[in-house]
Amino acid sequence: MTQKLAQELIDEFDSFFGDDPSFQRITPTSCEQLREMAANNDVAKFKKMQSQMIASKDPEYDIQEALEWAVNSDAFAVVQEIVEAQGVVPGAGPCGIAIENGSDFYVDYLFKHGADAKAEDESLVYRAALTNPCYLPVLAKHGAKNYTPILNDFIEDEHTEAAIYMLENGAVPSMETLIRASHCEDTTILKHLLSDKGMVPPSQEWIDGVDDRFQESKQLLNKALLQQKLNKTLNCKTKTKTQGMKI
Repeated sequence: MTQKLAQELIDEFDSFFGDDPSFQRITPTSCEQLREMAANNDVAKFKKMQSQMIASKDPEYDIQEALEWAVNSDAFAVVQEIVEAQGVVPGAGPCGIAIENGSDFYVDYLFKHGADAKAEDESLVYRAALTNPCYLPVLAKHGAKNYTPILNDFIEDEHTEAAIYMLENGAVPSMETLIRASHCEDTTILKHLLSDKGMVPPSQEWIDGVDDRFQESKQLLNKALLQQKLNKTLNCKTKTKTQGMKI
């Protein structure tokens, strides 16, 4: 059977069963082929398929997705073709893949070639904090420092390392932050909020409302509240004594 005849039979199969969800297509789509060529580091075939998709105005053509596949597969020749030869600025997708893979080389490369650390509402900060917090300083270096909106989510999910980094680098804790930290098995974040951030619970009733499963948290909160009351008493006595001396 010739290659041409074989392809004709495949095309006929795809055409006949194309609308039937119980059958899968044999021929990969143009988009799938482009991704495969990118991942295989086949620059010549990649460029040819890319030209065909652009010429036909293929709605599935996505150069950032192709770049993601190339970065994920360490297909550097294709990465260079897309970024350097074609001048495509890397988006959040390829950068996120590099961060998740822990690839210092590609993280550095993509940012050197114009990637925006704050792209898509700083989604890269979220991705890095979730998978590889060691890249948070790299993103901060490139301007992504808005940790406050995502801080509480990472505390609730007990991503301790990421949450502490955020608190130490500009995240503004709220009472909701204290609530979530009080309901974690790991009290590292709660200790940080109470000792380093000076946060205290609003009342004894509030502490009593913390779930009994978190006894260590309750002990820390009670200690912080007691310390606050003691400080207020001492400050009040000092102020009164000073005023008396002035009189």
